[in-house]
Amino acid sequence: VFAVAHDVFDNWFEVEPLEEGVDREKFNEAVQKVLLLLNAKDVFTQAAVFERAYGWSIVVIGYQDKAATLKAPVLMPEKIVGLEAYSPLMITDVKIDEDKNSSRFGLPQYYRVKISDREEAEIHFSRVIHFVTRKLEHGYKGISVLEPVWDDLTVLRNIRWGMGQTM
Repeated sequence: VFAVAHDVFDNWFEVEPLEEGVDREKFNEAVQKVLLLLNAKDVFTQAAVFERAYGWSIVVIGYQDKAATLKAPVLMPEKIVGLEAYSPLMITDVKIDEDKNSSRFGLPQYYRVKISDREEAEIHFSRVIHFVTRKLEHGYKGISVLEPVWDDLTVLRNIRWGMGQTM
């Protein structure tokens, strides 16, 4: 869970501009400075740890924008001011889009996130990066990397118990 999540982001990445005539090195350097200020590498590594352990996780993007609350869609964003990773243990409710004509049908519309012991916030999906890599069916949840190992450990534990009873 932990080693692979760290390996994913150890080499990090470079960002290239889509526009012609932009100095690639200066552009990447400017982006990397912003990512460093946002602590992006640690946040994405933590999100990967949560995703591997629980099957999915989210990163909430804190925008400086014109929306009144986090429940509202992102409106005229000026800049990103923060990133925070959350595991499913910190997400108390997920409201799914139930409109069959929607391109997001079956996917989260809102996440209710426990941001402290006494405070929860409802967050619109446009403010979230949803991490899930091992999916077997439609939806927003994936499979933990521990699930197949858990089955083997349970079987071996039962075999050991049975042999102990036989002895």
